[in-house]
Amino acid sequence: MSWLESVTDYFLRPAWLLAVPVVLVFIMWLQLRSVRAGWGSAIRADMLAILRIPDGSTRRTKPVLLSILLIAVCIALAGPVRETGQRHHGYNRQATVVLLDLSRSMLAGDIAPDRLTRARLKLIDLLRKRRDGETALIVYAGDAHLVAPLTDDAHVIESLVPALEPSIMPLAGSNPEAAVDMAVSLFAGADLTRGDIILITDGVDPGAIPVISQKLKGSRLSILSVGTLAGAPVPDTDGKFLLEKNGEPRIEKPDTAQLKLLAEGTAGRFVELSNDNRDIDYLTAIVPLPFRFKLDGGEREVDQRQDSGYWLIFPIMLIGVFGFRRNLLWIVLLGVLIPPRSYAAEWQNFWYTPDQRAARALAHGDSELAASLFTNKQWRAIALYRNSNYEQAARLFNSSISADGFYNMGNAYALAGNISAAIEAFRVAISIDVKHRDAAFNLKLLNSLVEENNREKQSASGGRNPSGGDDSSVDSGDTESGVAQASAMQQLQLGGVSAAADSLDQGRLTEGGQSVAADAADSESQKLATDASAVDDANVAAQLTEFYAGSDAEENALAATPEQNSNTVLNPYSEQWLRNLPQDPGGYLRRKFHYQAQMRLEAGESIPDSVRERL
Repeated sequence: MSWLESVTDYFLRPAWLLAVPVVLVFIMWLQLRSVRAGWGSAIRADMLAILRIPDGSTRRTKPVLLSILLIAVCIALAGPVRETGQRHHGYNRQATVVLLDLSRSMLAGDIAPDRLTRARLKLIDLLRKRRDGETALIVYAGDAHLVAPLTDDAHVIESLVPALEPSIMPLAGSNPEAAVDMAVSLFAGADLTRGDIILITDGVDPGAIPVISQKLKGSRLSILSVGTLAGAPVPDTDGKFLLEKNGEPRIEKPDTAQLKLLAEGTAGRFVELSNDNRDIDYLTAIVPLPFRFKLDGGEREVDQRQDSGYWLIFPIMLIGVFGFRRNLLWIVLLGVLIPPRSYAAEWQNFWYTPDQRAARALAHGDSELAASLFTNKQWRAIALYRNSNYEQAARLFNSSISADGFYNMGNAYALAGNISAAIEAFRVAISIDVKHRDAAFNLKLLNSLVEENNREKQSASGGRNPSGGDDSSVDSGDTESGVAQASAMQQLQLGGVSAAADSLDQGRLTEGGQSVAADAADSESQKLATDASAVDDANVAAQLTEFYAGSDAEENALAATPEQNSNTVLNPYSEQWLRNLPQDPGGYLRRKFHYQAQMRLEAGESIPDSVRERL
C-alpha cells in the first residue's frame, strides 16, 4: 500500500489515473476499427497495402495527439498538488465581555414589553454584529455568574439568551462590581492585558461607580442604557409592585448622566436604547483596541495542498488547436461564446428524487413547492396541510386507512371548517385504535364546541321566536337544508362513512382476522347525522382556530397523560402531551448559578446587604 499512499500525496483525486489505461485501450480500438473499416473487409491485407495510398503525416500523428490530449485531461482531473509546508496557525484574540443586568428593576415596563426583553433583543443583535474576535457573557444581580466563557462562536451564546431572566439568579440585588471583576479575570485567564466590556443595564448605584473604575485595570467599558427618564414601577415576584415606605410604588429611573461619565472615563461609549440599530452600530463602531493575533504553540504542518491541474488547460488547448480539423476550433469557440440559458441549480436535481427535493423544500419552509414535488400522497398532504390548503390535504389523507391517516384527515377537515367530516374522521380513527389519545382529545373538543354552539343557537332562536309561530317551520326548513348541505359536503370531501367502512371492510386493514371499523363506522354514522343537523361549521371552525392559536381552556381534557407518543405524521408528539411538560428553559442555568452561589457561601464569600437591597 506504500505506492498507493505515495500517489495520494501527489494527487488530490488519484482515482482519475485509472482512466489512463482505459484511454490507451480506447485509442488502440479506434486504430483497429479504422483499419478494418472500408476496403479492409473486402480485400486481403497484403493486396490492400499495395493499393492503398500512403497516409499523410497528419493522419499518422492524430492518434498520438489524441492520446496525449486524453491522458493530459485525466492527469488534470486527478488534481496534481503542490508541496506542503510548515505553517503558523493564528487567530484574532480581540475579546469583548458583555455584562447583562438581571436585577428586578429590569422588569419595569416603561418600554414595551419590558426592559429585560428589549435588552435581550439588543444583546442578540450585538452578538450577530460581531464577526471576529472572542465574546463572553456574564449576568449579574446580587452576584455575578458566567453564562459563556470567551469563545469565537457567538451562536452558542445567542442560544442561551432567551433563558436569561431574574428568576434564575440565586441572589437578588444589583452587583455590577462583581460582574466587572469577573470580566477582568476572564481577560487575565486568556492571557490578555485588557479588553472591551459592554454593560447592558438600567442603572448603576452611585456607590459602585468608583469601585468599577478601579477594577477595570485599563479595560474599556461601554454602556447601553435601558429605560426611560420617566421610569416605571418595579414588579415583585407575586405580580404586585414594590412599594416605598410611604406606600407609593417604587419608581426606578436610569441615571444616564452618571452612566455616561462612567463610560467616557474609560474611553468607552455610552448610548441609550433605540428602536432601530443605531445603538448597536454606535457601540460596535468604536475604534478597536491594539490587534492581538495569537499564534498557536509552535509550528504545525497544515494541509496547504492546492490543486494545480488547471495549469494543464494550456497544453490541452494547444494540442486541440493542432490536432483537429481546420477551422473546427473556431466553430467550437463561437459555440462557447453564445450565452446559454440560465437554469438556476438545475444540475442539483439530477442527484435527488422528487420526494427528496420536496423534503428539502419542506424543511426550508417552502411548503408550496414541496406540495408540487411530492409523489407520495401522504407527504403531499402534509405539505398542503402546512400550506393551509386543508381541503386538498384532507382529500389526500383519505387515501390512508390507518388510524393516523384518519386523525390527520380530521385535523385538516376541522381547520377547513368541515366540522361534521372532522368528527367522523376522528371517530373512525378511534374505532381503529381505541388508544389514540390525540384523536380522542380532538373529538371531545369538537363535540364540546358543537354543543356550545347548539346552546347559543337555541337561546338565540328562543329570543327571536317566543310565541313559537310560523318561524318554527322556517327554522325546521333551514335545519333540514343544513343537514342536507352537511351531508353533501361530507359525501363530497370525506367520501361518506359508508365509503370509509367499505374500504376498511375489504380486508386491507384487519385485526385478529376480523374487520376493524366497518360495524363501528355504521353505528357512528347515525350519531353523525344527529350532530350534523345542529352544526354551524363556520362558528365551530372559528372557535377551533382560536383554540389552536393559543387557548389553553381544553388543555386538561384528557386526565391521563399519554404513556407513549402517537406516531402521527403531522404531530410526532402530541401537542397536549408537550403542553403538560414543564416549561423551564432556564432550569440548567438556575441550578448552575445556585450551585455556584452555594460553593461561594461555603468558601466564606458574602454579599453586603447594601448590594442585595439594590434594584
